[in-house]
Amino acid sequence: DEVLANQTRCTECDTAVLSEQTVCPQCDGTSFRTVEERVWGWLGIQRFDDQANFGVDLIRNGRAIRIGEKDAFFAYVDEFRNEVKDYPIDSPYGRIIGEVHLDHVPVDFIKQDFQRTTDEWRRAVTFLRGDSSLQPEQPNAIQNDSYTFRLYQGYRRVRTPGKADLYMGYWDEEAGRPKRVSRDVEREYYQKFLDREQGYYDDEKWWDLVEAADRPPTPKLTECPNCSADNLAEAEECQVCGAVLIGIECVNKNCQSLILRSAVTCQVCGASQTPDIEEPWLCNVCGRTNSAEQERCSNCMSPAGAPNPASREFLISNSNKDDERSIAGLTIDLADNSFSQPVEVDVYITRGPITPTWKGAAVPVLAVKGERIEVFADLSHPVFRAYRARPEVFIAAEIGQYLYDLHRSLLRSPYIGTHSVSNLAWQIIEKYWAEEMEDYDDPYITNQTGTQPWILRFRRIVV
Repeated sequence: DEVLANQTRCTECDTAVLSEQTVCPQCDGTSFRTVEERVWGWLGIQRFDDQANFGVDLIRNGRAIRIGEKDAFFAYVDEFRNEVKDYPIDSPYGRIIGEVHLDHVPVDFIKQDFQRTTDEWRRAVTFLRGDSSLQPEQPNAIQNDSYTFRLYQGYRRVRTPGKADLYMGYWDEEAGRPKRVSRDVEREYYQKFLDREQGYYDDEKWWDLVEAADRPPTPKLTECPNCSADNLAEAEECQVCGAVLIGIECVNKNCQSLILRSAVTCQVCGASQTPDIEEPWLCNVCGRTNSAEQERCSNCMSPAGAPNPASREFLISNSNKDDERSIAGLTIDLADNSFSQPVEVDVYITRGPITPTWKGAAVPVLAVKGERIEVFADLSHPVFRAYRARPEVFIAAEIGQYLYDLHRSLLRSPYIGTHSVSNLAWQIIEKYWAEEMEDYDDPYITNQTGTQPWILRFRRIVV
């Protein structure tokens, strides 16, 4: 809330009058008034970033003239009339927001925009975002101390979810670092904010997820009611005295003893705890057909009804969605210079190995392709851990194969050499993951060959 300047104006015709003038140069009036160039409001950081839902609302005399204004704050025109886009430049998502009142700045005759060539507008914009680019390496940026410049330096992009960047997330045990929550969660929280639900309209629920990103999980303990020994929360029996901690009653009505929840048979009466299966059943894990009385598969010992480890149901329940590698509306140039139809790509990081076949070797990536592409990646696979291959290469190969099969009509001259899985995968990497791949560096390979290592591995794997 600051007054940038004071103007003297004629009370008759509103013409600006210089301080030394005693008569209005327009109407010869002698009655003047003082107009303050007062700028007030706030700028801040949104709880989540968004492709469109950010920017600053500009208000004049209580009326919103510009909603979510971006150009005035996030674009800079240098002395050569070249426009420099300052924000967002690291991704399509922004989170700088605000509400600024400019009651003194004149607007156009339909009141849809401010008159941006006036001195009042220029002074206000200079005060709010400075006279330089927001990027610190650009000319004169070191002298910029505006509100927008300071917010930009701290929250230009989300590097680390949690308190570091004030962003919601969770602790990824396998990666050993925080990960941001899915955008599905962000949309759910934002809708509850709009509905003014308690805990979501204020900071309580949002802040819980900010703190969760910085907090590695600690094992939960439960106390044995018999000996008071501490046990893991999931323990069914006390490791000290053997008391049942998580149990069920025996299905035998004549027994009904408290037994372990996972018990197949009652330790007291010996009755089976699994309901009778009248028909033979097929094991989803190994494909063996088992007789009705068998409770577990005779081949792989999996319980009846256990899902296949390579099924979407199993993988979804044992994975975390990876928004950083997921792509909304993926499309690339095809060999005939047309664009492929947009396709949604959801990437999930599994919490264990992916084994499509019983006793078969684990695979690094498995894709489920339908109306959308769901790619599941096991980052603990040797190809990522031991050989340091990038998962983006494998994901791109799966998408490339999908697009290759979808457009087999291009398998003719003159497109045969261009329409290939490797070329399609390369286009996907270049368009969506170029920056991430360039950040990855293996000093040994770079020093020996002078070639970026991810390019070498891409050639080995795809070709």
